[in-house]
Amino acid sequence: MLEHFNNAYSRRSESFGGANPFLCHPDEVKYRQYGALVSDTLADKELVHAGTPVEVDLKAHTAKFMKVWEVLGVETESSNTKITLNKSWLAPKLEATDVVMVVPSDINGTGKAVVAGTVTDNQDGTISITVATADIDSVAAGDFLAIAAAAGEGKALKVKANMVLTRDLYAGNGQNFVDIPRGELYCYMNTVNGIPAAVIAAAREIGLFIEPEYFAEVSNS
Repeated sequence: MLEHFNNAYSRRSESFGGANPFLCHPDEVKYRQYGALVSDTLADKELVHAGTPVEVDLKAHTAKFMKVWEVLGVETESSNTKITLNKSWLAPKLEATDVVMVVPSDINGTGKAVVAGTVTDNQDGTISITVATADIDSVAAGDFLAIAAAAGEGKALKVKANMVLTRDLYAGNGQNFVDIPRGELYCYMNTVNGIPAAVIAAAREIGLFIEPEYFAEVSNS
């Protein structure tokens, strides 16, 4: 029988963390005095990974996450275009009902947006969608797709990210805050889902300079 202690109490805790490093010099990162309230609806214990692009309003102190997928390959099939995208545990899930567009060179730019339609899981671990060539802008490997505000021509991005999440966000059942980094941010670009060049450029407008680095991966083979 277990011995009983009067006035005893128990405590339960949970810990989490990213499997991959993101910041080269985490102890040197500086943050603005106030963070931002996440406006996205997140599930309890949902994990949003470091490196995720974020649109932050410095005056309203609000933040929204930008869903992006890196383009790995493009094939033209008659009047359709097959787009192969990166799929990993770091990438968001692409739904058939999502309206996507090529991320423009300027985060405030516009372009053609189309409903993703059927999302195919490929044997090589990637995903692909097939859309009418006329319904999407020119796309190539190395580009990014993101959620658009609506389908059609001359459409803007739904979320216009101007910073990135510097550490994993483990969402609670309620309000969630994110820190707003400033100054120089040295990031391992090959350990995250991907950060479009337009986001890096937009970040400079709020005083955040994202400096790309690449983690030295070691192979045991």
